[in-house]
This record gives sequence, C-alpha cells and structure tokens, in this order.
Amino acid sequence: MKRPKRLKQGDRIGVAAPAGPIDPKVLKKGIRVLESMGLCPVLAEHVFKKDRYLAGTDTQRAEDLNGLFGDPEIKGIFCARGGYGVNRVLPRLDSSTIRKNPKVFVGSSDITLLLLFLIQQCSLVTFHGPMVAGNFGRYSMPKSKRQFNEILFGNKSGKRL
Repeated sequence: MKRPKRLKQGDRIGVAAPAGPIDPKVLKKGIRVLESMGLCPVLAEHVFKKDRYLAGTDTQRAEDLNGLFGDPEIKGIFCARGGYGVNRVLPRLDSSTIRKNPKVFVGSSDITLLLLFLIQQCSLVTFHGPMVAGNFGRYSMPKSKRQFNEILFGNKSGKRL
C-alpha cells in the first residue's frame, strides 16, 4: 500500500465533485472550514458543472480526478459530496498516474466505491471521512473537524481496518 505524505499547513488541496452536483453556497462554507485548518483549497476545473443529476459529464469528472492526481502542487484531494454517478467515472481513471502520485484522498457515502477502487486498483491508502460540501458545508461538526485535522496532519492515528 502506498501511503500519501502527511498534510502540512499551507498545502494545496484539490476539491472535486466525482458524483452529484454542488450547491455553490454550501461548498463555500466547506471551503472556509478547510482554510481555517490552514489548507489552500483549489477547485477542480469542472466542480460546478451540471449534467442532469451529475456534477458534469463522466469525462469531465474523470478529467478532474486525473488532473488533480497528476498535479505535483496538489497534496490531497477532498470530495465535495457523494451521490450517484461515481461508478461511471472509474473506467476513465488513470490508475498508473494515481499510483505514481499518492495523495491524501477523502470521501464517504457513494464515494466509498471510489475509495475501494483507489485501494484495490492503485494500492493507495485512503480516508473515509467528511466531505467539503456534504458535511463541512452543512454542519458545524466541531469534534469531527478536530479529529479530521489531527489524523490528516499526522498528530493522531485513525482506525486501521
């Protein structure tokens, strides 16, 4: 298994929407939470796209993930939210690029399928955790924010399965 490097204050973090569409107001709130942790969120190119009930076309969503994994300036990738559609992105992901560029990757809900792909096909350690718009943008979650910060910055270890 490839372990990504710990995050540090000032790291650039990609925010992608590999499944459902994003409410911009809710995403802004979640972005502020990441900024309060000392991270520098960078929105994926197609994060605000909408294709019926998805956050852009399958190709656009896959391009965003492939691009973020391939960008050496991006140290982690956080999913904006879950929702149906992530399964349609998997065949378009570049496992070779992902394996060569292990990064902190966080998501939950329907994103779990993507987490499993990253573990099984790319040997990448992933993090099942709160999403930028799906969680941090909607709820205060003080305990989760503290634990999330401690684990991702290497100040505490999470549960290993």
